[in-house]
Amino acid sequence: MRKRSRREFLALTGLVGAGAALYVRPRSAQAATHNGYPDALTHKIMSEIKTFHSWASGHGIFIGEVGIPTNLGSHRSTFYDQARWAALARNYYIPYANANRIPVTWQECSERYYRMKIGGYYASIYLCPGDDIHKVVDRPGYAASVIEASAGRAALGIKFSEGQWFDESVQNNQNPGTYDVDYWYATVGSNPISPNTNMNSFQYLASRGIRHVRIGCRWERIQRTLGGPLDKTELGYLKEAVANANAAGLHVILDLHNFGGYVTPTGRKPIGSTGCTVSRFVDVWRRLSANFAGQVFAYDLMNEPYNHGGVVGGARGWQSYSQQVVNAIRARGDSTLIMVPTYSNVKNLLESHTSPWIKHGGSIRYTAHHYWDGHGGHFDYSYSYYNQLAAKRGY
Repeated sequence: MRKRSRREFLALTGLVGAGAALYVRPRSAQAATHNGYPDALTHKIMSEIKTFHSWASGHGIFIGEVGIPTNLGSHRSTFYDQARWAALARNYYIPYANANRIPVTWQECSERYYRMKIGGYYASIYLCPGDDIHKVVDRPGYAASVIEASAGRAALGIKFSEGQWFDESVQNNQNPGTYDVDYWYATVGSNPISPNTNMNSFQYLASRGIRHVRIGCRWERIQRTLGGPLDKTELGYLKEAVANANAAGLHVILDLHNFGGYVTPTGRKPIGSTGCTVSRFVDVWRRLSANFAGQVFAYDLMNEPYNHGGVVGGARGWQSYSQQVVNAIRARGDSTLIMVPTYSNVKNLLESHTSPWIKHGGSIRYTAHHYWDGHGGHFDYSYSYYNQLAAKRGY
């Protein structure tokens, strides 16, 4: 297939179904109508996901993180704009993902907020009891009803934060934190059963119609020495979490949540450096494959490899490193679906990659995160603010 030029890609916003025409970003005279969308922000977000979908050229894509604010916490409580974010998801984003069979993992769900009276934070999809005892989620947040409306469809997954919690400025491979205090895996910490539902977190999610869950782990904990064996204790925790998710009927996406590097007492070592060679990255995935082949639905090779300093060589380096990991997994005879992260979020995709790069990868999908506020999904400002920014950019 011919590689499209950068100019062509900058004009492209995607294909809507088989045989649809290319949709080009409008000139200013057309922008007032937002190309048929109700506002500029909806136009912008939908243009971005359609561009990603078309860029993949039939390989398939996966949205690893995307969120809807729930207005919990002081900095969101005065905006009163939840319905506008929810309408974007309900009326446009989810239907597009479902129609094109694009798996979507919503951010986020965590037992970590069990001590907070509100039981979550500004984008928590499901909440904790808030009783300072039970490490479990057992009640819906605002956005839950929006997501659950797509029950049984592709766009119904949750990112479950816990095992990847890690403070880069304090923790490292020699001081990985205390289990069940600093971090734990969902359903494997203390008090994992809700007194309100008599279910653990995975059972509760399944009861709400959730189909898949993204479970993250930290490289420094699962492999305390680069090139060495996986830590038996940490591996046991992770396996138990995966088994519990499977028992609840959830598909598991295993995520190495390391932002393209490995942290030691002397600092972060980016992949491709002498402190963390590409062979070490290949090694950890070869070992994870040996333990989880047939146990999980998919492997997510690296959470946001471009973040926290990225990898040596940037996007070009990442393309080479990810190809080598895919080769190693397939050489084992492991046919598990592989989610290959792009070296960018959805918004900046075309600045990093002109075209898909994995060769002979078997079953793969390219994955990226899609932050609707454009800077990490924190939703620090109102819907109107982000809508005005989108309008200024011609949407």
